[in-house]
Amino acid sequence: MPELLQTTLGELDLAKTSKEVWGTILQLGTTVRLPYIDLVYKAPHQTEQAAKVWKNYNSDWLDRALGTSHQCPWTAFRAPLTQGLTPRLAGQQFLDKDTKITAPLESAYEAAASNGLPSSFVVPVSMHAPPYKGTLSFSGDASRRETLAILRAHGWALQTVALVGFNKLITTQLREFSAGANITENNQISCACWVKG
Repeated sequence: MPELLQTTLGELDLAKTSKEVWGTILQLGTTVRLPYIDLVYKAPHQTEQAAKVWKNYNSDWLDRALGTSHQCPWTAFRAPLTQGLTPRLAGQQFLDKDTKITAPLESAYEAAASNGLPSSFVVPVSMHAPPYKGTLSFSGDASRRETLAILRAHGWALQTVALVGFNKLITTQLREFSAGANITENNQISCACWVKG
């Protein structure tokens, strides 16, 4: 197992709070030079407007690029990449990889590139209890060639941490919600954590 992956999984094991889990994911992205991270997810029964978004960068450009036609521009930006299990390359550097690119999405990628995110490695993530589906994306200002080199060296670590980290983040959040609401094991309720940060 690559040392970076082993170290990061160990840190996820030790993480006690959702903030610590998120911090571990961010640290991995910074280490491999894809430091801008976004996580977009929702339950299958929820509308696109109900998507939850975690991110560590300013994304005002996304609202401007997609306009007011999207109440939640993140679903338009990442939802096309949630299908299947295969991670995708996205962004202006990889427009040729997207056979279903739309004009609004191309505009969003151009805006992302202008704001230092020309390349993204997007991992579809999901869990079943509770049911959530979405994407966790590692982005940066690396060129196409540099991004491909990063993925040859660390793609396995990024994909594994995205999948494991997403599950740990959600379960940790649910525990935090239960503790905050003083819910015991005997009266657990179904809940969703509406977090944007």
